[in-house]
Amino acid sequence: MKMILQAVAAHIAHDIIETKIFKAGEERFMAVKLNVNWHDPCDFYRYDAESGRLRLLESWEDVDVIGVALP
Repeated sequence: MKMILQAVAAHIAHDIIETKIFKAGEERFMAVKLNVNWHDPCDFYRYDAESGRLRLLESWEDVDVIGVALP
């Protein structure tokens, strides 16, 4: 968990309003809402444990991610 939070802190340039971490199998995902003045962006990342980095999968406006399901 600590590595995921460090990856977020290193990757994101704006203030974070909310972060949700999801575990699906052995995969970890994050939904991060940012404080960016006039809009409410939500970025969805996959955490790569081998490299310790986040990979942006999707960006939305004013979305609340409540779960993750893998096929």
